Amino acid sequence: MDGTRIVLCYCTPPSSSQRPSICTALSNRFGLGRSGKSGVPEEAVEGLRRNLPSTELLFQPAGSELKWYVDGYPGDKRMDALLSWFDAVCDAVREHGIR
Repeated sequence: MDGTRIVLCYCTPPSSSQRPSICTALSNRFGLGRSGKSGVPEEAVEGLRRNLPSTELLFQPAGSELKWYVDGYPGDKRMDALLSWFDAVCDAVREHGIR
């Protein structure tokens, strides 16, 4: 946004020594939240965090983030849910801007 990169998630590829996964960036310094680069208020970040598990995805708590261990293609319904959640995150950043 305006030349500033805001991280939505981190991914670990199948070739990694760790399990393939998608991890949110809601609380870290490159993403959203208090210490992040966006101006999204903490209440909105918490709303996004609460909404993610309801998308029928397999995210689990991982410290202050959420992580999904990917064991193959999740199916069209889950992919659509994940992309819709990313759209909601992008909308929040557009609405509140960057710091």
